[in-house]
Amino acid sequence: MVLPSTRKRRDQAAALEAEGQRLWVDEVPRQARVKIATQWEGMAREGPFPFNEDQTHVAEILRREEGRDVRKVTPEQFIASSGHYALDIIGALCLLFSIAPNFPGAKGWPDFVNNVLEDYRVAYRVVDDELVPIESDELHVEVTVPVLGLLVGDRFGQANRAYVKALKEIPTDPSDAITDAATALEETLVALGCKGNSLGDLIKDARKTGLLAAHDAKLEAGIFKFLDWASADRSQSGDGHRVSDASRADAWLMVHIVGALIIRLVDPGQARSPVGYLNQL
Repeated sequence: MVLPSTRKRRDQAAALEAEGQRLWVDEVPRQARVKIATQWEGMAREGPFPFNEDQTHVAEILRREEGRDVRKVTPEQFIASSGHYALDIIGALCLLFSIAPNFPGAKGWPDFVNNVLEDYRVAYRVVDDELVPIESDELHVEVTVPVLGLLVGDRFGQANRAYVKALKEIPTDPSDAITDAATALEETLVALGCKGNSLGDLIKDARKTGLLAAHDAKLEAGIFKFLDWASADRSQSGDGHRVSDASRADAWLMVHIVGALIIRLVDPGQARSPVGYLNQL
């Protein structure tokens, strides 16, 4: 379910990103803190350990790991927090649930937090039960940001909108994000003068014109694998709005692969080589 205000906020963010604005921030907005705190409260009601009334386990992690002189940390205090303290609390909760994997909701905690952080463009994500800055992720720095910087102006307007839509859909519909990333590639090829009515035809024409070289074949094959899988999953479900079995990691991989190829096509002087990541396919 998506509330009207949520839809409006997401549409506004997508419009700003389509104009080339970078919305990623280091601060966890209050609305995001409220969402995370609500999930935390719900989990606390479902089981006894490692929670108690004053959340001393979270405070203990903060004292031991960061030297913060706190004796209790509650969801209400988290909502009222800011800056690195809010991030530290999220990180402490991630650590707490990693050592209590059977606690109700613990396994889904990383995905929930990542969905909220991505939705509010907070430049952190949970990786292996640790909250890390997404700027330290080479793919984000070397692929996602440069693509948004290259796809500017009327010429690449359609491609920019599709790529931004792919990023926007990652938290809520990874399969649709995969499809949108492919659309971004299609629109980029069209903007570069390639002819064809499908991605396959456009890629064939790109080979003829020299935009794509022989060594790009594995990259192209990986993109088509993703598309076939995502399309088949949706077709079998009988519901175009169903969130498929594609994961957020799958969608990020597709977005990064397509992004690297777009950079190579639009700005050959900054060519990236994402082929190694295709070993995960």
